[in-house]
Amino acid sequence: MNRTCCLMVLNYNGRQHLEDCFSTLLVAAANSRHDCRVVCVDNRSTEPDVQFLRERFPQVEVVVAARNDFLFSLNAVVAARSEDIVVILNNDMRFHPDFVDPLIAHFEDPSLFAAASQLVNWDGSTPQNAARRGWTQNAWFYKGWRAIGEGAAASLEAPGGASAYNRERFVELGGFDPLYRPGYYEDLDLSYRAWARGWGTIFEPTSIIYHKEGVTLDDVFGRGRISRVHFRNHVLFTLKNIGDWRFLAAFLLLLPVRALRPLVRGDTLPLRGILASIARLPAALRRRMARAGAGSAEIFERIETSGAGHRPGRALSEAAR
Repeated sequence: MNRTCCLMVLNYNGRQHLEDCFSTLLVAAANSRHDCRVVCVDNRSTEPDVQFLRERFPQVEVVVAARNDFLFSLNAVVAARSEDIVVILNNDMRFHPDFVDPLIAHFEDPSLFAAASQLVNWDGSTPQNAARRGWTQNAWFYKGWRAIGEGAAASLEAPGGASAYNRERFVELGGFDPLYRPGYYEDLDLSYRAWARGWGTIFEPTSIIYHKEGVTLDDVFGRGRISRVHFRNHVLFTLKNIGDWRFLAAFLLLLPVRALRPLVRGDTLPLRGILASIARLPAALRRRMARAGAGSAEIFERIETSGAGHRPGRALSEAAR
């Protein structure tokens, strides 16, 4: 079945990335059997990125966001599109010529929400992601990679800069939740809400994207801020989504311990992350009370048992607190 597809790149002052990104993306769009339109959403760059794109790549449709709202600028843009599938991408990437169709093929499954690409480093030697799993232990939420296998696999998360989404379902879910502004966990949260609705997410290792890991995030956040925001949003995601009310009670009771105990070894990150989350805790709780659909235990079990061709392989390491 032929589908319409929007290959959408978010950009802000990314001139140094745009040549590699769009020269390879246009090739991938032309190689696809689907009707693929290439779009750049510019987040109000203060450098002449828009001018460069319009002169160097006139085939690319440039949409200037109403304001720079990080990844959340995409919510309104996606809602205004008409394509069946939207593939959301970062600008610090280059693309295998045939990365599109392995993703789109999964949308033959009527229950699918999103399909995630295989990210590798710039020279292609090291994988940067795999199918994601989640679990709880000691009143804490953990996430990690499933083993790297040879086939597609169900995944808890479709990363927000390297995944294809059913556009209508993306809009129905409200897109990325600004609770997590300026970033981190908004893509996990979106995939989780889709799983709760009964819509799946899959990881497709034959859809290859080459990625300069961390480059744009360092520009936006600054290295010192990234870990604190990441920990803060881990707390907010857990509070909003994970477990029943007994889990939530234990989670909240243990938060002071998790904040203060690491101070003994000089680790201030948990304390800083938890303190940063306090102002947003009421909003996270309101979202929790309004949620509907499957709970986290059911979602985690469904992912573990719906491997879609997954075979055990070597593990991709990921640190988790």
